[in-house]
Amino acid sequence: MNHIIIGMLMYTLAQTLAWFQTNGLLIHKWLAEHVVLTSLVLGPIVGVLFAYGTKAVYEQTEALWVARFLGFATGYMVFIPLTWYFFGESPLTTKNIISFLLCVMLIGVQLFVK
Repeated sequence: MNHIIIGMLMYTLAQTLAWFQTNGLLIHKWLAEHVVLTSLVLGPIVGVLFAYGTKAVYEQTEALWVARFLGFATGYMVFIPLTWYFFGESPLTTKNIISFLLCVMLIGVQLFVK
């Protein structure tokens, strides 16, 4: 289980950095003026975090599908608070609540169903 936790932490950090890389230009003038530089700096870091996160999850589960679904679900879980905080978009819509619950279930299935 330790590898899965490490993998999910790497996914969470990668998803957070990717969020700022793709959305930062909408929230900060400097990031908007330096999109290429931001991508060149953060892109390799994000790529390495995803790669090692996948490796850690795969080592624990020997199933690439688990890594894929956990990576997707953590991305959604990161997107919700960052988008709410920086853009004021409410996570408390029916569509967002259902999507959040589906991600929680997706993570639960990948972690607890053999």
